[in-house]
Amino acid sequence: MRNFVLVLFAVFTLVFSVGAVEKVDLEKEKTAIEKATLDYIEGYFSGNVERMDRALSPDLTKKGVRKERGTGQTIFSYASKHSMMVYTAAGYGKSVPEDKWGIELEVLDIYADIACVKVLSAQFMDYLHLAKDHNGEWKIVNVLWTANRATPPPPPPPAPDKDSKKK
Repeated sequence: MRNFVLVLFAVFTLVFSVGAVEKVDLEKEKTAIEKATLDYIEGYFSGNVERMDRALSPDLTKKGVRKERGTGQTIFSYASKHSMMVYTAAGYGKSVPEDKWGIELEVLDIYADIACVKVLSAQFMDYLHLAKDHNGEWKIVNVLWTANRATPPPPPPPAPDKDSKKK
């Protein structure tokens, strides 16, 4: 009986201490996630390379989905962090006036050091996956996007040079 009580005590101690190990301030995390998201989308529209750089993980994988006109075939486009930096520096997003950006974002989920965000803008519908990096900063690691169907689709960006896949 004594051993049973000791085991029961150990189990309760373990169960209740695990839940108390790390208190996360969800509002603080949500604010940091929203900041990274705005650095990404506003950085693109404003041509601000510093904001784009701050938002993206070096390991970013971005995939676009669209239907080819005429055939309806699904086409995927791919971009890396390097590609996004080039597109941002070239000012591809600057064709949309700031008062027309129409940015709406929603943090869909936060779990430990990962998060999912939905971003709607004048041109795009993006789903972002973010993760905390080694410095505890939220970075965008995956983007799945399509054109916002309510506005005319933007022209697809030119293919990045062959060296962009190396970076």
